[in-house]
Amino acid sequence: MPLDDNSSGASLRLGKLNNNPSTTELDYALAQAKKNTSATIELPWKSQSSPTFVLKVSCFNGEDDANWVLYQGETADAAVLWSFDSDDTTLIESLISAECSDRVFSSAPGGATAGGANGGAGQAGAQPQAVSRAPSPMVPTVNLPPPVEFDPALVEEVERGLKNPDSGFVTRAGFFYFM
Repeated sequence: MPLDDNSSGASLRLGKLNNNPSTTELDYALAQAKKNTSATIELPWKSQSSPTFVLKVSCFNGEDDANWVLYQGETADAAVLWSFDSDDTTLIESLISAECSDRVFSSAPGGATAGGANGGAGQAGAQPQAVSRAPSPMVPTVNLPPPVEFDPALVEEVERGLKNPDSGFVTRAGFFYFM
């Protein structure tokens, strides 16, 4: 993975990937950040069904862990999805997978991008559009039972069974229930 120096020592950009980075690629980016403690290493990628993401990692002098920041987009005003301090690249890979793999994107009014789980990042005032998605053949569908009505009387009855009626303190059985 070649380094492309796109600014005067401020950041080093790695080649763009076609899918989410693996732990090997994250290890390489972390190694480069530890070598160049005054620079930020940028790792961009874009898969077929998602926008471009840029992961920036830096290890400035005096810091124990590397600082990872995930951006949605390559522009200077790109939305920050999360920031995390860690040297554990498997953890970073799982955070990337959770954030990027199950998002569904569509174009919203004003050129904003609407995301799946977290709502995505967009321009101020832009409302995300609903995106219909066919079930994936890789993900099994789960038939959930219908929702249960909230019954405050039942909650109070269970609470009475866990408290001593004389003192109002939680009973031994109630203590073990909460443990």
